[in-house]
Amino acid sequence: MSTQRNYRKKRIIRKNKSQRKTRTKRNSSTKRNSSTKRRKKRSLLKKVSQSKYQQLLRKKRLSTKEKRVLHDNLLIRYCKCLKGLESTRGSAAYPICMNSVYKQRNIQPPSNASSKCYETFFVG
Repeated sequence: MSTQRNYRKKRIIRKNKSQRKTRTKRNSSTKRNSSTKRRKKRSLLKKVSQSKYQQLLRKKRLSTKEKRVLHDNLLIRYCKCLKGLESTRGSAAYPICMNSVYKQRNIQPPSNASSKCYETFFVG
């Protein structure tokens, strides 16, 4: 019984045929919380061209990939707007940017968009 437990705890990783390295698995209690994990910083550069972006806005039905690209671009625009206006307007920048990016295009904004800006781009 004890050999089976030890075998389950250890995992063998083969680097080469001649070398072997053993490593113990992490206990579930030592795992990090997803809230404490820091995301990798993303760039504020747009992912698609202006013409492709306009085409996505005009299109009635979007595929899942097109939706993701459009929402990523809108979030980038929102975060850029916040970055620019926050120093001059203060807390009034949030509704101004929300209105100019999402509401005028009749698109439902994501929940906690400003906090997503901070988590993803470290802006705000």
